[in-house]
Amino acid sequence: MKILIMIYWSFFIILLLIGSNPVNADQVADKAEFKKLYAEFSDLFANSEAIEPIIEIAEKLYSLSPLAYGKNSNNTAVVTYNLATLYDEKGGETNSEDEKRASELYKEYFTILDGQKKPLDNQYFQQYIAFVKSEHNAFGYRSDTSYSKKAIEIAKSINLSNLERANLDFLIANHRYYSGKPTDAKKLFTNAHKKYIAEYGLNHYKVGETTFWLAQIDFKNGRHKRAGENYLSAMEILSKSELESAAAMVLITHAALVEIYAKRGDDAEATKHCLEYAYKRPKEFERNIVPLYKIPAKFPDAARRKSGQSSVTLEYDIDKNGYTTNIVVRDATIRKIENAAINALKEFRYAPNIRDGKPVAIEGLEMRFSFGHMK
Repeated sequence: MKILIMIYWSFFIILLLIGSNPVNADQVADKAEFKKLYAEFSDLFANSEAIEPIIEIAEKLYSLSPLAYGKNSNNTAVVTYNLATLYDEKGGETNSEDEKRASELYKEYFTILDGQKKPLDNQYFQQYIAFVKSEHNAFGYRSDTSYSKKAIEIAKSINLSNLERANLDFLIANHRYYSGKPTDAKKLFTNAHKKYIAEYGLNHYKVGETTFWLAQIDFKNGRHKRAGENYLSAMEILSKSELESAAAMVLITHAALVEIYAKRGDDAEATKHCLEYAYKRPKEFERNIVPLYKIPAKFPDAARRKSGQSSVTLEYDIDKNGYTTNIVVRDATIRKIENAAINALKEFRYAPNIRDGKPVAIEGLEMRFSFGHMK
């Protein structure tokens, strides 16, 4: 973080030296205060690991720069960009107020640059990509896709390497996926996939990662055969990586394969992936007992015709292979729907717990099925 920001603050020092002549006494005072604050900022930036005090002074510089140099000056652009990077660093990759603040500051920065008709060169592009990432981190599926479209257009006019173009395709594909545009995402993931293969060969992490996302899109679209093939290909590559992100994708892959094989009626393969999921999930996740595969209950027509809300609470165990067993009814508002709930729960598949390296049963669980009936 500090290396990136220091580049632009070093540029800012040059701007201070060539600042325009003062117009009035207030502006003279503002510039003097500005230079004083900048000296404080430089000292704190060099000697403090805490980001909050740095942001505090950067905010003051951001507020004072338009008074000292003008709201559309190069100095104001630079302090705005650096304050954006600080909030971006603080916000991380979450939908936080810090990321929203970073996104707004980036917008202000590029408004100044565009007003000055700055060239859309590689530096502009790299900074704009930081903004696109921040905007998506801030707003998730509500992210404005016009910004990523602009990034793609800028990329067409500059000299990017094959790898840089692959990374851009991957970034925008990820945004499209979470914005509910799977068709656009699939096209971009496919482009990135081809470029990564050309750059790294068939067994690189990035090839596995793009294969995983292509599988995710097919899975959500109900194309389970092709999804299964891609999941298996991705897992073969990702299992060799020590990255946490790879481990997370492998875990998701096992869960998806449980559903794919359970729907096919291939119990042996579904069980295999239930157990693989159990062995690979973090220990603390054992407390989060949720089904890897479930189906809705099929209610009798007579029950459907009744009005109101009905429910069935079942008690059950999970055996060492992830099947539900020992299902009993604890409570039911309508007896006619008990069997529908029981039959549905029988199809559920889980990951058992692991003790001393072996799968073990989980006992005493409860599941409540609630049904809203139409007249």
